[in-house]
Amino acid sequence: MLHSDKEIDRIIWEAIADSDIRSDFICYIVHSPNGAAHLAEAQDKMLRASQAVAPAMNYLKAVRAIRDLAESGDPCATFHMGKIYSLGIGVVRDVNRAVEWYEKAMALDEARAFGNLGWFYQEGTGVKKDPVKAFELLTHAGNDGVQSAKTASGTMLLKGEGCGKDVEAGLRRIEEAFEAGYLNAGNHLADIILKENCCRKMLKKAMPGSRKWQRQGMRNPWRCWDTA
Repeated sequence: MLHSDKEIDRIIWEAIADSDIRSDFICYIVHSPNGAAHLAEAQDKMLRASQAVAPAMNYLKAVRAIRDLAESGDPCATFHMGKIYSLGIGVVRDVNRAVEWYEKAMALDEARAFGNLGWFYQEGTGVKKDPVKAFELLTHAGNDGVQSAKTASGTMLLKGEGCGKDVEAGLRRIEEAFEAGYLNAGNHLADIILKENCCRKMLKKAMPGSRKWQRQGMRNPWRCWDTA
């Protein structure tokens, strides 16, 4: 039986729902599986928890359950183990172990693992920096529906990072991600226009769309590693 983010969310919440440890709820909020159903409740419990400095013991029970699923070959759970170690959620951050879990998830065709490992290769996190490999992985994830990865590969096309520069193709990927509901794509495009030396013709073409997208987009200073 394959599991989904909904099941991962259930596993975590059942482990921490009755906790009085603040860090349990902080971990849940940081982890935030897609469609996390209890964020508002977690924020309330976090504020009311009496044990402010205790370790996230109950969340770690959920981690063990997720690891068991991952070791049985579940793609979603395997991806989440990568995310847990990538961000250091309730555990010591270990990017090398994150890479191992993401590679296992990629072997199980978990699209988000391609995207997250693509960012690792783009930034040189836990692996040797490799823009070509980064572009390949982010493109794969984007083609498989991970819109944040599609946006990232689009910005790489705009700059010619790890690939041949192709402004029109890059803009098209970013627009596709925005139209698919990834509103932060508008911010990415606006930033590129401000920072990069695009030719005037393409700037003229891009600016109306970027203004529209940025009005509707949500600026987020944090990189979204739960690609989704």
